[in-house]
Amino acid sequence: MSETDSRRTGIALVTAAAVAWSTAPFFTRLLHFDSWTILFWRGLFGGGLITALLVLTQGRAGLRDLIETGKSGWLVACLSTLGMVSFIPALQLTSVSNVAIIIATGPFVAAGLAWIWLREAARATTLIASLAS
Repeated sequence: MSETDSRRTGIALVTAAAVAWSTAPFFTRLLHFDSWTILFWRGLFGGGLITALLVLTQGRAGLRDLIETGKSGWLVACLSTLGMVSFIPALQLTSVSNVAIIIATGPFVAAGLAWIWLREAARATTLIASLAS
């Protein structure tokens, strides 16, 4: 795959992910279950699909990588879990617009953390695109 094709594929995947994530509040609000039930089933299906995808794409090596994740992997998993445990009840307890505004701060928080820990300065075009979104 050429570099141009890889870039186009990456842009298409990021766009698809943005569409999928942006519809999550809509579908979550349609469910008439408590937060813990939604989190349980979301975690079960999400974890199962990730495991299945790893096995399909990488075979046993994918499972081994999943099991042997290091401290960084566990940190990401814990923070992701904390985010979901906060996101689902927030959608049920307040308006979608309030939750969306808080989520919109994500790029700025990521840029701030990258600057603090990695000394990676965000480009002006990145900050402008984050502000526009």
